[in-house]
Amino acid sequence: MRTRRKSDLASRAPCTSTSWGRRPTTPAGSGMPHCSIARSSRAPMAHSARHQTILFPLLRTLMLFCLTASIAGAQDRIAASVSRHSGIVKLPIVDKQDIRFTSVSTNNVPLQTFTWSIVQDQYGFLWFGTVDGLFRHDGYNLKTYRHDAGNPNSLSENFIRSVYRDRSGMLWIATISGGLDKLDPTKDTFTHYRHDPANQQSLSNNDVYCAYQESGGVLWVGTGDGLDRLDPATGSFIHYKHDARDAGSVCEARRGAWRTPWRLPRALPDRSRRG
Repeated sequence: MRTRRKSDLASRAPCTSTSWGRRPTTPAGSGMPHCSIARSSRAPMAHSARHQTILFPLLRTLMLFCLTASIAGAQDRIAASVSRHSGIVKLPIVDKQDIRFTSVSTNNVPLQTFTWSIVQDQYGFLWFGTVDGLFRHDGYNLKTYRHDAGNPNSLSENFIRSVYRDRSGMLWIATISGGLDKLDPTKDTFTHYRHDPANQQSLSNNDVYCAYQESGGVLWVGTGDGLDRLDPATGSFIHYKHDARDAGSVCEARRGAWRTPWRLPRALPDRSRRG
C-alpha cells in the first residue's frame, strides 16, 4: 500500500470554519492554505430574481383584471342610471327599413281631416282631436265621436283644439265654441262644462284653447276670456282675468300665454289674484 504524505492531505483538505465570514488561521509553516468562507450574496440575489420573474406578470394580470372589472361596473351603473331616469333604450335603426309610415284609416278609408291634437291614454289607445270630431285609434280601426244634438252624452262640438289626459286617465277636450268636455274612456261618458251667463262660477267662455293639470291635481283651463281654475269637488270655476291696472294679473286675452298648453304651466298666477 502506498502511504500519502501529510503535506498532500493537508493541501487537499477543505477549508472549514466555525463562524461565517471569518478567515481561518493556520500556524506558520503548516502548509495549510488560507481560504475565505464568507457567505456569498449570489444565492439570495438569484432567489430574489426568480421571485420577481414570477410576481411581476401576476401583478400585471391582477391590475388588468381590476381595471376591467371597474370599467364594466361603471358602465353597468351608468346604463342602470340612464334606464332608471329616462326609461329610454336606444336601438339601432335602419332608415327606410325600420322606419315606415302608414296612414291611419278605418275600413280602408284614410283619416284626412285636419288634426289639432294627439294623445295616448293609459290603455294604449290614440285619440285624435280634429276639426271634424274626436277619433280613437286602437291600432287597427277608428272609433268616431261627434256632436249629436239629440244625444246629451255626445261631444259638445266637432271642432277640437286640444285633447289632454290627466293623471286619473280622464280626457279633457277643448272645443272652439262648445266649451270644455271631460271624457271617461272606461265608461265612454261625457261631462260638459259650459259658460252660463247666470252663473258667475261657470266656465268663463265657451271658446276653450287648452287644459293642464298641475302637480297638486288642480286643473287649469285657458279660455277666450281668461284663465280658469276648476274645483273638481263642486264643478265650479275660479276666474283669473286681465286687469290693465294690475301688472300682476293674467296677460291680455288676445295673445295670452294661457292660450297655448306649452306655456300654460309657466303662466300660473298667484292664487290670491282672482277675477
